[in-house]
Amino acid sequence: MCTVSVREEVEEYVEKRPFLQESLAQGIVNYSALARHIEPEIDGGLEAIKVALRRHREQLEKQRRTRRRLAAQVMRDTSIKLRSGLKVQKLDEPVECVIGASTENGYTAVVGSEAQERPAEINNQVLISLESPEDLESTPGVIAYITNILAGSDINITELISCREDTHLVVDREDATQAFEILESRLAGTPE
Repeated sequence: MCTVSVREEVEEYVEKRPFLQESLAQGIVNYSALARHIEPEIDGGLEAIKVALRRHREQLEKQRRTRRRLAAQVMRDTSIKLRSGLKVQKLDEPVECVIGASTENGYTAVVGSEAQERPAEINNQVLISLESPEDLESTPGVIAYITNILAGSDINITELISCREDTHLVVDREDATQAFEILESRLAGTPE
């Protein structure tokens, strides 16, 4: 019979809930309240769960600092380009486009505004292209870092296409300047 420790159960519980990982890593969790909430699912008692949460928090905080440092390093070596006058189309098959991606549900194409009109399209879009160094591929969390800083400023990403060192974000024209400024400040290494 294989027994699982309280620590292992708590870590498994937290790992399945990214919002808890982030909250614990930031130190903004009431351990007693969280322990009471998860106690029915974990054997071992309230105090053991609280101890496991505190220890796991230390591990998560170190991981978070490391990921953010590595993501910031990648961003410092990333170049950024904007291209305006675009729209996003959802299609059944590929077309000539600025950038596109095939999915299970068809094809997404970022095309110039002069392209043939389609029923499922989003107009007035700007493409933000980030060209990163090769270590982007082996650095976890860079895309999350980028999307989180934009989401934190209420900037919606209409489309995101990432392939190797290239990350393409499509945003509404009205958000493009702010998105560029935010990303540019991260490229320069300005702290959050």
